Amino acid sequence: MHAAVDAINQAFGTNAGQVEEPASGTGALAHYGAVMEHDVTSTRARRGQGFAVAGVVVAAWAVFIFPVVLAPIGMLLGAVAMLCGERRGRWVIALAVLGLALGLLLNALPQHFVET
Repeated sequence: MHAAVDAINQAFGTNAGQVEEPASGTGALAHYGAVMEHDVTSTRARRGQGFAVAGVVVAAWAVFIFPVVLAPIGMLLGAVAMLCGERRGRWVIALAVLGLALGLLLNALPQHFVET
């Protein structure tokens, strides 16, 4: 067990399994502020996340209006998100393809019922 902890310490340069105490004289409040500052920075949007969100919105609208125009835009936004490192870019592309299929189906159904 100690060998594994030593390997982690050597790889990451930390003391695994040990709780850091606040520096002497700073108090617990300063230590809490440092922890909170770290948490705030870790919640920032990743590269490509905006493209993925925009792609999902465009793909959802493609079901109802202009599926031939909006679905390819959603696919393009998903591809850009994927190229920027967003791992959900593939899901956005798949959702845009589904939006295209459903949009074309919904546009064809009323015409079929009106003609017959």
